[in-house]
Amino acid sequence: MRLVIAILTSGTEYVPILPGRSEAVRPGAAFRRKLRMPEDGFCRELAVYGSGLDLDVVVICPDRAAGEWHSYRLAEGEWQECGPLLPDIVYDRCFGCQAGERSRCRTLLKTLAEHKPFVLLSSELPGKWEVYRTLRRYPELAPLLPPTMRYDGAVSLRAAARAYGDDLILKPAAGMQGRGIIRIRTVGGRLRLTGRSRLNRPFTLSFADATGCSEWTKRFIGTAHYLIQPYLQLADSSGRPFDLRVLMQKNGNGRWTETGSAIRLGFPGSVTSNLHGGGTPRPARAWLRETYGETAADDLLGNIVRWSHTAAETLEQHYGRFAEIGFDYGIDRNGRPWLLEANSKPGRQSFRMLGDSQAAKDSVIQPLLYARLLGRRYSPFETNVS
Repeated sequence: MRLVIAILTSGTEYVPILPGRSEAVRPGAAFRRKLRMPEDGFCRELAVYGSGLDLDVVVICPDRAAGEWHSYRLAEGEWQECGPLLPDIVYDRCFGCQAGERSRCRTLLKTLAEHKPFVLLSSELPGKWEVYRTLRRYPELAPLLPPTMRYDGAVSLRAAARAYGDDLILKPAAGMQGRGIIRIRTVGGRLRLTGRSRLNRPFTLSFADATGCSEWTKRFIGTAHYLIQPYLQLADSSGRPFDLRVLMQKNGNGRWTETGSAIRLGFPGSVTSNLHGGGTPRPARAWLRETYGETAADDLLGNIVRWSHTAAETLEQHYGRFAEIGFDYGIDRNGRPWLLEANSKPGRQSFRMLGDSQAAKDSVIQPLLYARLLGRRYSPFETNVS
């Protein structure tokens, strides 16, 4: 019996199929619709490559009714519902931005476990604060971490200003894609705020005093958990912010390997460089060589991959088994690298945008090979029913 690997998503949507140029459309005729998954292209690639590896890859998502779910299989290029399958391995790609979506995904995992044992392909990292506190305990990684404190209202902003200076960055402890990030700095005697909204739209504000700035920041953050760090000058000579994403994945033998790396360039003056905020990718090695010279760039990238390997193993020791982790690094104007973030549900679209076909393919196949390894380690599974 084929190993059933379920990609857990927060939901699905129907999108219209627009007619081709040569197709006549009757007035008032309704467009046909097709089912689309979150990360639809990635899910399709997993299904296609999985079939070649004799794996049955399906997509599952929670129903509004607690404890129920839908399963979908790719057939002739379309997603078709196939009944409530019970998976052997679950690949959690749930990115629910709403608390209700995340809660339904967690409930579904518990429900699946009650019906039939399964293996979770990759664990989920806790918030940025917990990850920071864990990594700073290790001498090799601690120098890479920016000084960090938790946001707790106006008092913490004043404390951060005393400790870090008058240029600060506030980021959500559980944020993603640069949403909700805020930079606070003093410009001409006023406090200037730049950042991205929860909808990932850029904004700029100015306040005459700290009180007004603190009150607006408190309203913007609400009940969310935030961190405060010094603003690091992580921009190129043209003022474009950039970071370096390294994708570390387990291979078919269960060993950590670097799948690929990419530079992400933002707009001049922007607070973020991530692709969802309008950033563009560049080949990491070529861009670093152009910026720092061949020898320095190769040494820097080699060290970053080594640190990523160490960080992946370290996080796995504390938070369970992982199949992949993406690490984001900044490099300041003195050439010093900073480990900015670890992401246990990393994207991989930069490889395709760069035309790096090998890294793009490997980034999809590696989780499948690792899932097949886990299937062999933990077999036999109970018989699957639908």
